[in-house]
Amino acid sequence: MDIIISKPVKVLIIIAAVITLVLINLMIFAAPQYESAHAFSSKPSRLDWFSGYAIDSTNPRTENMTPTIIYYIENDSFQLQEPEKWGKPLFVGNLFSNDISDPELYEDLWHTPDISVEGNNLSIDFSAYNNAGVDCRKAVYNVTLTLVRINLTAGYDAEYAGEIPVKDIEVTDLPAGECREYRITAELFKPEPGELFELDLRIHSPVEFIDNNNEAYTMSEICDNCDQCDIENVPREIVYFVLKANDAPDIPKITCENSYMCPDVP
Repeated sequence: MDIIISKPVKVLIIIAAVITLVLINLMIFAAPQYESAHAFSSKPSRLDWFSGYAIDSTNPRTENMTPTIIYYIENDSFQLQEPEKWGKPLFVGNLFSNDISDPELYEDLWHTPDISVEGNNLSIDFSAYNNAGVDCRKAVYNVTLTLVRINLTAGYDAEYAGEIPVKDIEVTDLPAGECREYRITAELFKPEPGELFELDLRIHSPVEFIDNNNEAYTMSEICDNCDQCDIENVPREIVYFVLKANDAPDIPKITCENSYMCPDVP
């Protein structure tokens, strides 16, 4: 006996089939965005040495991640712009977890840069991390703070203007695989009327460290995945600040597209 299907039922069957095919395609191709960001990229890696983190600062001419400090000449005072922005905790589990090869293994680790200006002093927190595989009794991060004068009268002209004294970070008793926060503080330079500066804070990893048995290790001896640039002590962390008199102009932004000054553009 032949089964006769009415026309309305046929239409409903066709619609159901189409919907089913659409749902199957969505399940196949619509992977979660967080997972897909890592699916086809190389695994994250870090040096088998000391590293650290302060803040994802960018060149003052590109992104809006540059702390700005204004000096008010009339009352001889400094003011950090958007202080609440620089006091928020930042996730660093992708940097300091024991296993950073898989996002699902990231630990719940956070760092707060806690940038502040109190009186004439600028301060920022830095997290030092021991990935050398050996307990550290003592290591020193070299810290420099360079003053760069910016002249905007004829475009953008940057001129070295000197160094601001700042203490190195002395790390003591930091076990392998652990991180610890240290406070960096420097006395600010007072701009003259109309003056505009960049502050370039650079934190270099230790060139050597001493373990609990007073044995010294260098990067070339212990770091298997370090290249020559690392061994020559390229800065591990760079933070840019803007320092300006209250009557000075702002640094003009540039378009990130096709600019060598910009971070990686997707």
